[in-house]
Amino acid sequence: MTRPAETSRMASPRIKVAREWLGAPSGTLKNPTFWLFVLGFGTLASGIAGYLLGQLPAAATIAINATAIYLLFTVMHDSMHRTAHESRFINDLLGRLSALPLTVTMPLFRAVHYEHHSHTNDPERDPDLIVNRGPRWALPLWCLAIVVEYRRHYFGRRMWRDRSDLIEAIAMECLLLGAIVVAAATGTLATLAIVWLVPALIAVVVLALCFDFLPHYPYNSRERYLDTRIYPGRILNALLLGQNYHLIHHLWTTIPWYRYQRVFGEIEDALIERGARIEWHEDRSEQAIA
Repeated sequence: MTRPAETSRMASPRIKVAREWLGAPSGTLKNPTFWLFVLGFGTLASGIAGYLLGQLPAAATIAINATAIYLLFTVMHDSMHRTAHESRFINDLLGRLSALPLTVTMPLFRAVHYEHHSHTNDPERDPDLIVNRGPRWALPLWCLAIVVEYRRHYFGRRMWRDRSDLIEAIAMECLLLGAIVVAAATGTLATLAIVWLVPALIAVVVLALCFDFLPHYPYNSRERYLDTRIYPGRILNALLLGQNYHLIHHLWTTIPWYRYQRVFGEIEDALIERGARIEWHEDRSEQAIA
């Protein structure tokens, strides 16, 4: 008998969507991802400046900068999928800059993230499954552990495409370590922690919980319409930048984050017919797996 986690990803026929939903829009000023980039770095700069000038307390700075880094993740994520900007150069520039506050490089994240897409819910190969280890009370710790897990996958499995990607990843590790060493030596480690390290770790925990754990739990199917959940709602769409429609992203990785909700509205009936896991609907997933 086949275990649920081994269910074929080809079990249901594909749904087709209009080509207009795919890819980044033409131009920069009408591109929501570009403005999300501006908002993210503007917020981060405001938080850092406010703290260094004595206008913000530590707690407020951490909250502001964690929010900024959370926003920048979506820019990096869409850049990695080539949907941040129609220009390849600008797309990669947005992604690489947005990756810095998250303490990773875009090529590193891309290589490991593609493993997640190729082997979703595979207990042997999906790197994001680390968030489902251990007791539920330890979930935040496992969400935090994804910082180490992505690096372990990338360096341990030699996942870089070429020498330049490897050099970039090593340079990022040296930058991170160097910043900590210099800050410790100059007595500014607490400042570095408040404006960067702690906000980054908080953002990672929230991102792992909202984008890795909740959409894929309970990890018992690898079928394309059952391995990822949807949590419909306008408020969630705004708070999670579309990732409450995470199944849409898994089905079409070239659809930008700000179109997930509209695409879901177009194909909701087709998804229900295939037993997709849509919360607030009758759960048809167990029947579909069986």
